[in-house]
Amino acid sequence: MKKQILILFLFLFFCLPITTKAVVTNSSYSNIRVYFFYDDDCKECDAGREWLEKQLKDHNRFRVEYISIEENQEMIEEVRDALDIKKEKTPLIVLGSNFFLGFNEKIEKNLTEAMESYEDAKTHCDVVANIKSDQKIEDCLAQNEGIYEQPKEQNNLPIFLGVGFALFIILVILGVVFGKRKKLKK
Repeated sequence: MKKQILILFLFLFFCLPITTKAVVTNSSYSNIRVYFFYDDDCKECDAGREWLEKQLKDHNRFRVEYISIEENQEMIEEVRDALDIKKEKTPLIVLGSNFFLGFNEKIEKNLTEAMESYEDAKTHCDVVANIKSDQKIEDCLAQNEGIYEQPKEQNNLPIFLGVGFALFIILVILGVVFGKRKKLKK
């Protein structure tokens, strides 16, 4: 009887930490998927792919899935619809419920910030995985709120038009003033 209790105690002593660790290390939490939709003729795609490969060395929790737009036209349309993406630019990089169109220094900065935010998040929802498995994404989008707030693109057209209009008014006023001066001199 004492032997059985000792064996049970030793079994629990050695197995309990393994079980606890398995619960804490959730496989869906440890691997964060980045989807990289590319076109074969896209130079920005090559630069983005190269940059992502370098990032994987620093962020080992991320896995990149490269998806050809030509071969997966239906899926790319579903992703664009689900994330309300209006432009058809490549590469399209999707992380959780955030997307990045094209590739340049600004995208690098924003994507780095997003990767750090998702890495710090306890849980996240993978929108593309939900689309692949024909699941609804509304709950997924809600779950990702607050993980990373994507900077809004600024529309500078109203500012440009306002400044242009102000300059036009100034020129008209100067024209009227100088026009009157010339008449007075005559």
